[in-house]
Amino acid sequence: MTPLEYLEKYGNPSKENIERLNNGEPVQYIVGSVSFYGNIIDVDKRVLIPRFETEELVENTVKYIKKYNYQSIVDIGTGSGCIAITLKKFFPCVLVDAVDISLDALELAKTNAEKNNVSINFYNGNLFEPLNRKYDVIISNPPYGERLEDKETLPAIYSSFGKQFAKLDTWSAYMITSYEEAEKYFKRKADKNRKIYNGMLKTYFYSYLGPKPPKKENN
Repeated sequence: MTPLEYLEKYGNPSKENIERLNNGEPVQYIVGSVSFYGNIIDVDKRVLIPRFETEELVENTVKYIKKYNYQSIVDIGTGSGCIAITLKKFFPCVLVDAVDISLDALELAKTNAEKNNVSINFYNGNLFEPLNRKYDVIISNPPYGERLEDKETLPAIYSSFGKQFAKLDTWSAYMITSYEEAEKYFKRKADKNRKIYNGMLKTYFYSYLGPKPPKKENN
């Protein structure tokens, strides 16, 4: 589907909006929302646009949550809140927290949570800094080269992420990125690593499996 077709299907193909499209503004910002895993998520310039491969990150993580009966999740760098919201809708009784360094992004994420009728605890801060508890699952779609104007900040982001991740006592972590050097900042190879190509971007999915999770109780 072309951006114009997307605009005609989901938005208002007014003269003004078509001009915005021709000027290079992402069609999702013009429409004002995207469908993420069947949930309507508002997006604007305060947040990055959720990508299709992020849905795959959620899909893979859902499988592990079901398998191991995880009860607490934190979404690092939540942005629009799409990951946290989707997981909370899958698992209403599981604790879901979300963190972002941007107050503007958190404002939109909270709005999205309200519109999707889910209860999520949002924290403002850098990566794990505002958190003071252990989580069964860490999930993140951190920024990478194609999603940052200033690519020079990438080593600092991943170095900080890796150092703080290493200190955590948690069961598992799931991350998706196209930053090829991400692994070296975690000081170990990912348990799982595969490439997805969506016509624009090679993406790597990492599953870091921590200590053996508790056995799932049979009801």
